[in-house]
Amino acid sequence: MVLRRFVGALTLAALVVAGLVVPGPTDSASAESATTTYTVEQVPDLLWATEYMGYSDPGELQKVGVLVIRFILVALGGLTEPECHLNYADVLNPQGPYLFTSNWSAEEIEALDWVAGHYCITREQAQLFGATLLTFFAGVDAANNGTTVTKSGTDELLSAPIGLTANARSNSAVLSWSAPASDGGSAVTDYAVQFSTDGLNWTTFSDGVSTPEQTVVDREN
Repeated sequence: MVLRRFVGALTLAALVVAGLVVPGPTDSASAESATTTYTVEQVPDLLWATEYMGYSDPGELQKVGVLVIRFILVALGGLTEPECHLNYADVLNPQGPYLFTSNWSAEEIEALDWVAGHYCITREQAQLFGATLLTFFAGVDAANNGTTVTKSGTDELLSAPIGLTANARSNSAVLSWSAPASDGGSAVTDYAVQFSTDGLNWTTFSDGVSTPEQTVVDREN
């Protein structure tokens, strides 16, 4: 379809002009991941745009969106100075029960960090921005083509854990939460606990199999 080819062309041009990499299989040895959460209201549009544009999952959609933003700003707009004054950090609010993860290679992650740094937002917010942009493009393309939009619900999606709390101690934090309201059709067997000191770079805490009761994170490790 026209939009899919358009975005593909932008991404391919980004490969040549901005030194980015077209999304594809990511080497797990050098990969980094970033997870963005979405509200119940955002998910139907996100799922529809993902299917309409032919991507495998929302994680791929939001990743390509970030690459497109970087290309538009650098290759087309020639922008290099940060635009923190736009206050996107206050507008983009990745808070919701539905999580989608994008995997970034060592080469690709530079684009994510560039967009985050340019707007003074987090990686998670940059991915939300990317997904929002491509969802908008998909809607415009569908309207121009007279395509009927049929959106999916959230019944089959894994939602986020409920009621997360954290109690700080001298060298650790005690985390507590309840199981997600929806398991997406498969039993939840593990919870990944991540921590960050700057809100940009996250490290997964190696704790074996986490239960929804509590996990103690040693901040010295």
